[in-house]
Amino acid sequence: MIQDEAEHRMTARPKRILLVDDDVALTRLFRRNLEDEAGYEVRIENSGCAGLAALREFNPDLIVLDVVMPGMTGREMAAVVGADPDRAKTPIIFMTAVPPDGSPESWDAELDGRPCMIKPFGTSKAVAAIESALARHGDVV
Repeated sequence: MIQDEAEHRMTARPKRILLVDDDVALTRLFRRNLEDEAGYEVRIENSGCAGLAALREFNPDLIVLDVVMPGMTGREMAAVVGADPDRAKTPIIFMTAVPPDGSPESWDAELDGRPCMIKPFGTSKAVAAIESALARHGDVV
């Protein structure tokens, strides 16, 4: 069984993650860590509008969105994605440096019913959240 699982991972295409955050340095570092440590294929976009444009071309298995971005916020982008019948089931994970109630200690790590990671966070926490969301949603693409 373990050998079958290992062979499947070697032959399956890497999961595609669309990472949308206006912090260019953060997205580059996050992409490198996710690709190197978890084997994901990661595309970065630095605005909500660019993220929406990338959806059809990149066809992500999961989207990671910053909540606070100029122009289109992560929540606004998530609403647009959710209204698209072809993309509505794509899992979304939010990330933010500013929890909605201002205190990360009392926050339940969800926003609009979706997982949310409080910055800064480590790669292992991000990978765990991504794997959990992918498992909950099954193969959506």
